Amino acid sequence: MKENEGAKELLTQKAIYMNVATILQACCVWVAIFSLIGLTEKYITKPNKKTTYIVYSSYWVYLFHRPLCVGFAVLFTRWDMPGLVKFTFVTAIVSAVCILTYHFLVRNTWAGLMLNGKKNP
Repeated sequence: MKENEGAKELLTQKAIYMNVATILQACCVWVAIFSLIGLTEKYITKPNKKTTYIVYSSYWVYLFHRPLCVGFAVLFTRWDMPGLVKFTFVTAIVSAVCILTYHFLVRNTWAGLMLNGKKNP
């Protein structure tokens, strides 16, 4: 009986620790988001063609990147390299594919109009 009580107490402590850790991680993410928004509003004050292009492409990249990330991650699963190298390759390839597909297939089409609305000259 004593062994079960010790195991239950350990599991309870672990559950509490995991809940606290999850809450702290969520708070850290929100602080990072608000910090980046604040830095962006402070330092990016003038319109810039490159920044505007990235902003217009962001919704397409958000919608399109997920299946590509999963697909390329599966392709590189058996590749005998460190995880950081695989991550770098997947990130670079997916970013390039997303930006190229936005530029050539979405930007000046009806899909670009649906995603970004009418552009002001």
